[in-house]
Amino acid sequence: MIAFELARNAGDVVALFGTDPCRAALIAAQRSALWLDLLGFIPAYALFLLGAVVALRRANLGLALVAFNLVMIAATFDLIEGLILFRILGELPGTERSFTGLFWMVRGKFALLALAEVMLAVMLWRGWGLAKVAAGAMAAGGVVALVTLFTDPHDPMMMRGHMVAWSALLAAAAWGTLRRPTAIEQA
Repeated sequence: MIAFELARNAGDVVALFGTDPCRAALIAAQRSALWLDLLGFIPAYALFLLGAVVALRRANLGLALVAFNLVMIAATFDLIEGLILFRILGELPGTERSFTGLFWMVRGKFALLALAEVMLAVMLWRGWGLAKVAAGAMAAGGVVALVTLFTDPHDPMMMRGHMVAWSALLAAAAWGTLRRPTAIEQA
């Protein structure tokens, strides 16, 4: 999926989908993956990150508002990206116009998600002890994802950066539901 998202031209698409008899099966699999992305993954990650923004909003309302908007715009870019990918599949190997739109939607989505991860990390940093560890991992993951996006988006470190950030956020959320708040936090 990521290789298709990062395709820059018709030659990249031809290389990804190859020739018959495998081509038809690869196109069908990609179409299924796009539906899963549009109907499952995008709403799931958007709700996860937006839930974190809402949970952390008291740490810094200004950052929370910016992070909320970054996540919403990133999810919108991701939906538009999916539509572009469907168009490319329908008119294989795609047009220059489609690849221009795809370039901006994909890069914009990943950049906005990385920035939102860093902002969430800053908000999480203001929390309890283990939250600071998660915040450090989130910030590092977001920065790695952002830097790799601009230096070599095909490097697996870009997606690993996002994975580290989201895993750290999930761990902080899980731990936060189990721990007892201090008297200061209850006030």
